[in-house]
Amino acid sequence: MHSHGGEEANFSLTDRVVRGEASTGESSPGDYLILDLDSGSYYGVGEAGGFIWDRLDGESELRVVGEAVARHFGIEASRASSDLLEFVTRLHELGLVERVDAP
Repeated sequence: MHSHGGEEANFSLTDRVVRGEASTGESSPGDYLILDLDSGSYYGVGEAGGFIWDRLDGESELRVVGEAVARHFGIEASRASSDLLEFVTRLHELGLVERVDAP
């Protein structure tokens, strides 16, 4: 068994992450669904997940996304950041997002 591309996905707040081309998100009442177009699988990620997903544009560092999450949901920045990194790592494991290489 080998890991995807031989790279462990340890994300940091200075990373920039972009939604995969083969994935799309849509709002549904009380939830947010991310669809993996390759497998046809849906992942329910909740309102916070949808908020994050919409901001994974490959332009903003995760630190900026975490600050937006903290403001929007009224939680501590440290908690928002750790939840964000955990969520992005999960999305990466599912093949739904990619890290943008530093220029």
